[in-house]
Amino acid sequence: PGYFKTEINDEFLDSEQGLQMIRRIAMRRIGDINELAGPLLLLASDAGSFMTGSTLVVDGGHLLNSL
Repeated sequence: PGYFKTEINDEFLDSEQGLQMIRRIAMRRIGDINELAGPLLLLASDAGSFMTGSTLVVDGGHLLNSL
């Protein structure tokens, strides 16, 4: 995921372009991979059993800043 630092994107996130992207995130930081646990549990458990056709955005407010 683009808003979470992983081995795949860590070099980009440390670059000037990556830092510019981070500055555009409302929370001004990249998410910790553990912050995906709650949304994933919601979608994988009975807690989300009545959810259909929904997009659950976990991006630290980046989408909100781009509106």
